[in-house]
Amino acid sequence: RFYYMCENKSNILILGGSGYLGRNLIKKIDSNLVDATYNNNAFDGGIKFDATNESISQLPVNIKKCSHAVILLGETNPDTCLKKANISEDINVSSIKNILEELYANKITPVFASTEAVFDGEIGDYKESDATNPLMLYAKQKYEIEKIIRNKFSKYIILRISKVYGYEENNGNILYSWFQQITRGDSNIKCASDFISSPVLVDDVSELILKLIKNNHHGVYHVGGPHAMSRFDMFNALLNEVKKYVNIDVRSEKCSIDDFQTLEPRPKKINLNTDKLSNLFEYKLHTIEEVCKKFVEDNCGAIKG
Repeated sequence: RFYYMCENKSNILILGGSGYLGRNLIKKIDSNLVDATYNNNAFDGGIKFDATNESISQLPVNIKKCSHAVILLGETNPDTCLKKANISEDINVSSIKNILEELYANKITPVFASTEAVFDGEIGDYKESDATNPLMLYAKQKYEIEKIIRNKFSKYIILRISKVYGYEENNGNILYSWFQQITRGDSNIKCASDFISSPVLVDDVSELILKLIKNNHHGVYHVGGPHAMSRFDMFNALLNEVKKYVNIDVRSEKCSIDDFQTLEPRPKKINLNTDKLSNLFEYKLHTIEEVCKKFVEDNCGAIKG
């Protein structure tokens, strides 16, 4: 488990700990060293917190002991952000601004979860120094907070995170969603072949976040998996593993990300160059093939059933 100590500040505050990444991150930190909040989805040890009308000073937490605050809360569904623009602006921008003011006043380093979608997807393989051009409202909101953090704080961590997936049977996990479609007998599953990202295992994201905190690093970092992949390639990696256990007539059909109904066009080639982060640590990222193999092994009973 993670342990960190810096200038008598040993604790980490996780704002938005009920999400997929938040829950994974909490598991990797000593329970005595982490405080985590939720809004709608309660979890053991979590602290109820509504960022739109409460301040972190109201939390039953010794803020003076916190070295870092990991900001994961917010509305992350791009369509919902646009459909309910006023509400998402309040959650994703206004409330985060207020939180940042409090973190600054208490000399707490913000660790902000941003997105790969701050880029327009025209070229791919984006480095941290490349020009941003967010197309969706959600990404624009994220980038607005990025700018505020860079202008206000001398020490900060901004993480542009690619698509996160994992082993667990969880609705926040794209592998689980596909696995459900496969096992219920869907014969033809459409997957975008022109949407290229850097899918990354949730455990790898958590480990890298904690390494950055422990080693007192600061700046903007791209967090992605070892390979650029389309959703079509990801799905077939999972399907190939499933077929090792059962003979099924399931096919993947190539399509465009534009074929899916969304309120805003999606950027297409948003794979991230992660050299900056990988050069800091000797850490081996998991490949999609490795994860799919373990995922299917863990769930082979559901396949055979």
